Amino acid sequence: PDTPVTANGLLPYADNTSIKDLIDANMVAVVANTCPFPLNRRTQELTKPRDVAVETAKHMAVYDAMIAQFPERFTQVRTKEEFNDSLAAKKIALIYGIEGMTLPRDKGRGLAFVEEILTEKGVIFVGPTWNLSNLLATPCYYEDWSGKDRGLTSYGKAVIDRVVAAGGFVDLAHASPN
Repeated sequence: PDTPVTANGLLPYADNTSIKDLIDANMVAVVANTCPFPLNRRTQELTKPRDVAVETAKHMAVYDAMIAQFPERFTQVRTKEEFNDSLAAKKIALIYGIEGMTLPRDKGRGLAFVEEILTEKGVIFVGPTWNLSNLLATPCYYEDWSGKDRGLTSYGKAVIDRVVAAGGFVDLAHASPN
């Protein structure tokens, strides 16, 4: 119950909220969100981008361990039906997602990773950007490194096509106008 969590879900990093806090708050759902651009909690500055595959694996291991330890309290949901079942069972639903897809330049490897997280890991939403430009798109807060809002790149379009084809959702919270 003392495992650290954040508003976006469990993280393998220190925070002030515990699993017990989530249970006590009678949460219905927690967005278990991997973001490869974490803040340094001490300085409140961005740390260097992390590999999204590595971060996702770390986070999913924490979420899965929590479900295994407290199966009567937590469950992963992938569908509306599973969410409704979690409500009926009075379990907290964990909804897996990733924002800021910092995928590898090897586009084949990146697209294979997208397939894996959607089909095997149960990620149901993907945000192509966070606050920094990447190979997929320009975010709403910053222009890309050339000073332009380039919107979604061709690689970004291929990723979005894979997400939609797999039945996932696209999170546009940090998307630029283009």
